[in-house]
Amino acid sequence: MKTFGLLFLGMLFGAVGVLMLEEGEPLPKKEAQAWAHAGVAKIQDTGDAAAQLKAAEEYYGKAVILFLASLVREQQSPEATLAEPIVKEIKEAPPQETITASESAALASVTSSQQPVKVDAQPVAVTPADRALNNLITHRKAPIADKMSPQVRKMNGSFEGRFTWDAKQNKGRVDHVAMDMNFFMEDGKKLRGIISIILTDPEGKQYSRSTGNGDNQTLRLVPGRKDQVYLEPAPGDFILLDIRNPNRMSGPYYDQGGNYLGRVEIGRKN
Repeated sequence: MKTFGLLFLGMLFGAVGVLMLEEGEPLPKKEAQAWAHAGVAKIQDTGDAAAQLKAAEEYYGKAVILFLASLVREQQSPEATLAEPIVKEIKEAPPQETITASESAALASVTSSQQPVKVDAQPVAVTPADRALNNLITHRKAPIADKMSPQVRKMNGSFEGRFTWDAKQNKGRVDHVAMDMNFFMEDGKKLRGIISIILTDPEGKQYSRSTGNGDNQTLRLVPGRKDQVYLEPAPGDFILLDIRNPNRMSGPYYDQGGNYLGRVEIGRKN
């Protein structure tokens, strides 16, 4: 009986201890202890074990009731009051709307129609006029040679060859080409030259003759390229000449508008 009483006393003190820690108006410590001791004494003075167990359950029930009451006070605290509307709002939130299969299909069609349309990149057509303008611009931007560079040295000498036309009006015609060039540095400061470029048709008639004795106005350098030069056989016309082989040179011939006329091939005479 004594052991049973001690166990019950521990339960009562545990429950009472919780009550004393709650916010609000806790049970005074001495009063709680006196209440627990009185309960134990009353249980021990009760008759048999069955009667003591019944009395213990009554006292324990009172302690639990007081503990639950303290929980109610805690729920009515300011913190709980602030949290209550949030919980209520969540519980009372209306169910999500659902859409039918037909509405879903309609929405999908509208969404898909708003996607960006993929267009395969198409090559931009380059017209003959575009090519001609580009040829003319690149030629005009090329600087005139003003030093005895390797390119200029390769052009010194006498050359002979042919000019094969590809233009419609003269397509297939082959003309004769003769070139004589002698470049030198005057006083070691200025590039000068004696130049002669003559074009003759198949009947032996000269239709283009370019000569010069003075400052170089005929030979232009191609920026970034040491294997090409621009040569001007007539006012406005120009040849983009490949000079990798200084003994045999070739390249396209363009008129003063940058239009391709044909191809020049020349070889060194001496």
